[in-house]
Amino acid sequence: MLRGAQARYPAFRSFSASMEHGADTSNGNRGGAAALAAAIVIVACHFAFLMRFYEPAISTLDSHGYFVQARQIARTGGGALDLESRIQYEGYGWKDAGGGRRVSMWPPGLPVVLAAAFRAFGPEAMCLVNPLLASLSLLALFLVCRAWIGGPWGVAATACMACLPFLNEHAFYGYSHIASLFFMVWALFFVTQWVRSASAPWALAAGLFAGFVPCVRYPEALFLPAFAAYAVLKLGVRERRALASHAAFIAGAALPIAALCIANQRAFGSFTTTGYSLIGYSPATLFKWGALKAYAPVYAQQLLAWGAGYAAPLAAAGVAVLCARRGTRAEGALLALLIAPVSLLYMAYPQIPHVQSLRFLLPTLPVYMIAAAWALKQAAGGRAAVSVTLAAMLVALTAAWGLPLSVQKMEALRQRHKVLADAARAVKEHVPLGGVLIADELPCHNLDAHGRWRLAGTSALGRGRSALYGNISGEALYDAFLNDVQAWSGAGRPAYWLEGAGTAPGLEQALRRRYGLKLLAVIPIAQPRDERNPRPHAMPQRIMRGPGDARADAPWAPDYILAPAPEEFMEHLFHGFTREPQLRLYRLDPAARPAASPENDKS
Repeated sequence: MLRGAQARYPAFRSFSASMEHGADTSNGNRGGAAALAAAIVIVACHFAFLMRFYEPAISTLDSHGYFVQARQIARTGGGALDLESRIQYEGYGWKDAGGGRRVSMWPPGLPVVLAAAFRAFGPEAMCLVNPLLASLSLLALFLVCRAWIGGPWGVAATACMACLPFLNEHAFYGYSHIASLFFMVWALFFVTQWVRSASAPWALAAGLFAGFVPCVRYPEALFLPAFAAYAVLKLGVRERRALASHAAFIAGAALPIAALCIANQRAFGSFTTTGYSLIGYSPATLFKWGALKAYAPVYAQQLLAWGAGYAAPLAAAGVAVLCARRGTRAEGALLALLIAPVSLLYMAYPQIPHVQSLRFLLPTLPVYMIAAAWALKQAAGGRAAVSVTLAAMLVALTAAWGLPLSVQKMEALRQRHKVLADAARAVKEHVPLGGVLIADELPCHNLDAHGRWRLAGTSALGRGRSALYGNISGEALYDAFLNDVQAWSGAGRPAYWLEGAGTAPGLEQALRRRYGLKLLAVIPIAQPRDERNPRPHAMPQRIMRGPGDARADAPWAPDYILAPAPEEFMEHLFHGFTREPQLRLYRLDPAARPAASPENDKS
């Protein structure tokens, strides 16, 4: 079939020419079964490696908006929340849509995938989705490399990708960047198969996956023009079969994008309005030329230090050579268009870069691996011994740099998630379905994804106090809060309290004064293995100078220092919540008299 296509379509004759220069896009079986088996082993080992750090919990700032939206989609078919009480916990990422209704700022693409796991296996299974997508992305990377460069080089690129610390950390972050990477790299594989065969089914699959990317992250719609331009360059637009495949790609991409538009209409009253509009985002406020000039060097440094690592300069050279050679110009243009537009877009975002800003470039990391492997193959010049040496050196260097950082970052997240997962197990065992639970913000953040309990967040007594209770404070504030708790739980019915070290002393006194407390469970908190660095981010935290600085005329700092990440807020909550070696779960019985000695409850 392929030989006939090469004879019929001029684009396929250029494929044969490009193979001679190293961009092998013709034979998906090159490298043989051994390379495929090695890639599958890498994928399996990578997933097993991730599972060493798995705990079924979420704790990062944006994750609540994705996971709770997924819960709502699984249960009701829509992602909006209806508040039952003014003290009901609301995580970051939700905005008021009027009438007690809240809508998420984040796109519904990842929540749709999470909702499928929720429906099939329960809420805890949602925490497995991102690790699974991260590992399956490695398989797509191998298949693309095998088609373009050869199986052995695909194995090397896959092994390097498996060691990248940012990829591995974000497998447990609960954000949408891993899902965007997954759909982008599988779309790239389907596009590769499509242009080899001018096949409408491959084009349809490519369109479906490429079209789903902006449903996951709106700005990454920039990947679609790259795929479309590459297909036009390779297949042309004159032959009927090529035109039919282009139409299949467009139809495939249109399906998820149309679904996104319908979701926007339901949530915001307009097909083109997105959740970003709820926080005042617009092209004029999102992208600044001054930010691009100031922050591009920071992102470049992050890419080298924590992103693509040693593969980054090799990839830059590879893309440049691919673009320069006539036979591989289309492949070079594709890789450049997958990297440059989305990278420049995020670099122009006027937010001071911090240690997590590189997450915006996560979907581009497989492209760096492809280009780096191609560059090394060209440097080897077809000499087997040199090829093995260069590939082994790149894998060894990447592993020596990336795996220790991966372990450090994932272990810190695992410690945090284990506390939250243990608390969730205790709550599941002792608190009935629909029971009202008073808890600090971080456990509410995690428990809300389960949807089994009504959560009264103590954040209503902190940063949300003035909006709910006006200017009252002290004992009157706590009494008003507990009145809301009792009204929500129902007259004479018990409520529950998950006590952490961060609980306000005034609230604890009010609870003990008003309720009879029955201790249900004690949840031990394991001490961090590395007391010197118990935090997920072992990176500099100094404030940079630049367009985001309060001093508008401040010169650019030469050492590319970074701002504190928004995740500092969640880390602060966690360390405040877990200052003591254990958490306690109580039942609050309004009919019982408080114990004469509150200390008896802590035995």
